[in-house]
Amino acid sequence: MVRQMPGLTTRPGIHRVRWIAQQLRTQGRIGTANSLAQQWECSHKTIARDIELLRTMFDFPIVYDQARYLYRLEGAIPEAVL
Repeated sequence: MVRQMPGLTTRPGIHRVRWIAQQLRTQGRIGTANSLAQQWECSHKTIARDIELLRTMFDFPIVYDQARYLYRLEGAIPEAVL
């Protein structure tokens, strides 16, 4: 049994993925995996997995823009997701 602490969540990953999806919807881009990792206090590999989850399971057309060092959308995203 997972014990909950007041003000904390047992599933911070879903909040992070939802935040990334929201940023992509509103801004059309997000920063690098390293900058997001610092913001969310996790590893850049965790962020990379979150982005890959959005690509594969939710069909987000996310590409890495090497010229601008950020992830961005390349096309429309599904409406009914996250």
